Formats: sequence, C-alpha cells, structure tokens
Amino acid sequence: MKKKVLSLCLVFALVAIAVTGVSLAYFTDTEEAVNNFSIGSIEIELIESNFHPTLDNKTEEEIKEDAKTYDRHVEDLVPGVWVRKAPYVINKGRSEAYVRVVLRVDKFINDCLIISETTDNSIIPSYKWYDADGNVIKTSDVYEEVADYASIEYVYTYTKIYAPGEMTELPAFWQYKIADELDQDVFVDYIENSTEVILAVHTDAIQAETFSSAVEAFAAFDD
Repeated sequence: MKKKVLSLCLVFALVAIAVTGVSLAYFTDTEEAVNNFSIGSIEIELIESNFHPTLDNKTEEEIKEDAKTYDRHVEDLVPGVWVRKAPYVINKGRSEAYVRVVLRVDKFINDCLIISETTDNSIIPSYKWYDADGNVIKTSDVYEEVADYASIEYVYTYTKIYAPGEMTELPAFWQYKIADELDQDVFVDYIENSTEVILAVHTDAIQAETFSSAVEAFAAFDD
C-alpha cells in the first residue's frame, strides 16, 4: 500500500511574490500561516474542513461554515483511527488563477502515516524527493519507493482555472491515520524529540493569464 502523510497540526501564512522573466511578468501567491499579504491581484485563502463534498453530501456553504470551527490540532492520535482533514483553496483575488496544494514531510512521518487522496481528473499529483540538504534527488508523476531520501513533497495541481471567489470543488485529500502497525510510543517519542521540521503544508496560486495550462503555469512558478 502506498503510504502518504498529512499534518497533525497545520499553521498557515499568506505570502505573495512577483516573479519576472525575460519578457513576462506575472503574480503568484502562497498560503502557509496566519499572516496575510498580497501583491497585484492574486490572493488565496486555505481552509480546512471535516467534510468531503461528495462522500458527505455537503454543499460549499456547509463546508465553509464547518471550516470556521475546524480544529487543526489533534491530541492522543491512535494508530488505525482515521482523522478528517480536507483542505480547500479559495481564490480571494481579482484575477483568474491556477492553484495547487503541496505537502512536504520527512521520511519517518511519510513511512508511518497514510492519507486518502481524491482521485479525479481535475487534480494532477506529482512527487519530489529531497536529501538532507534540501536538494531535489528525484521527481516523478507517480509515487515510487526511493532510498536515502530525507523528505518528500506531494504536489496536487488543479487543472481548472479558478475565477475570483471560486473554491476548489474537491479536496486533494480528506482524511489520514497513523499506520495500524506503528508502535504508539515510538511515534510519540519521535515527535517529542525531533529537532527538524517534520512536515509543512502550503498552497500556491498563479495568475492564469498567459498560460495554456496549470502544468505550464507552475513550471514557470518553480523556475
């Protein structure tokens, strides 16, 4: 079974940067913690909910209402028990935008947590593996078992162009759990004694204008 990880506790910030090329200028936005900044006309908001719209038969308004009281902090996590966590991105800016959700986790967490992903043509998954120095050692459009990596990024790119005010229809993932076979004491000891950033979750947005696809847009974003 392919194992993937989701944060036990997420803290987000909004950071906006302008990127310029040889003959191209465009705006981007990144949501990572509690402070909100914006530049140009691209601005995004990341919310989390207990609900999946299809599986739970919930409307967008019901999801947004649930997100207002959603608690990101989880205490006394028990192996084998699923915990709901469904992220959504809202285009809060004045321009059409492409968006993506990125999870970056270390190897230990990646090996012991499992998430349920949304399988849909509107979301393109891809993966990046990093060494201990933060250098990319492998990229792939499919999940693979890679030796001697320190962390991995799960990148979920939405193919749709989101108009101002629109929210992603589906979460990239909606629940997670600690692997059933993991010893709880081992997990707790690692979390309490780790000095590294165990995981990070953020969303990115880039203006849709001048790009023919989300893949092309985020290739420019990452350049």
